[in-house]
Amino acid sequence: MKSFLFFSFVLVTFISSAQSSFGGNNSNLTEIYDVNGWPLSSKVKYEIKGSPMLTDNWCKGSVKFSNGRILKDALLSFNLFNNQLYYKLEDIQFSFIDQISEFTFLYEENGKEKNLLFRSGYPGNTPVAGRIFYEVIAEGPRFQLLKHSYKALRDYYEYSTALAKNFRLFSDMYIYDMQTKSLKYIKNKQLLAELMPGQAEEIARLSGEKYYKFRSEKDLGDLVARLNQ
Repeated sequence: MKSFLFFSFVLVTFISSAQSSFGGNNSNLTEIYDVNGWPLSSKVKYEIKGSPMLTDNWCKGSVKFSNGRILKDALLSFNLFNNQLYYKLEDIQFSFIDQISEFTFLYEENGKEKNLLFRSGYPGNTPVAGRIFYEVIAEGPRFQLLKHSYKALRDYYEYSTALAKNFRLFSDMYIYDMQTKSLKYIKNKQLLAELMPGQAEEIARLSGEKYYKFRSEKDLGDLVARLNQ
């Protein structure tokens, strides 16, 4: 078995505790979930549809730890319900002990290859805020455009069937200012100059609009990338 199995940052596990801190507004959720996000408690009386994972398949990627160590060419799976990254080797699933600072995730979607970068360590109002992973959409020496994607269990109704729940995907966009170390939530159609008041003139110049509002992730990513030049 490969030598890196003996590193301290992996641990064989088949269950994990899913706290709502990483999944939206389920502050009263205290059930225990397995590695795939399925409840283990016998009290659960409903069927759960869908998957808590980012993708259905294990995908190639790399992991960078807070201590600087890097794990390359690993088979990874990211659970959007409990904000946990898993690692697979020889059909055995592992979770990580050492804190992860960032990881890359390479997968195929609709016939196109996507390479995503996720990073933690951002500020927030909860004790676990620094461990939440954000997808880095655009970054530079001053600003970063981040997306927090997560899945939450919601009621699922279908005619003539019993009550069920399904995993629903949610996402929020943020601007992180590396100079002020501030993380700001972007509201739909919010003026970007309100988030970056010192950049109002430059935003107007680059966008061609004095009152530039959030339209799409791509347009916003392009604008943030040019603000960093």
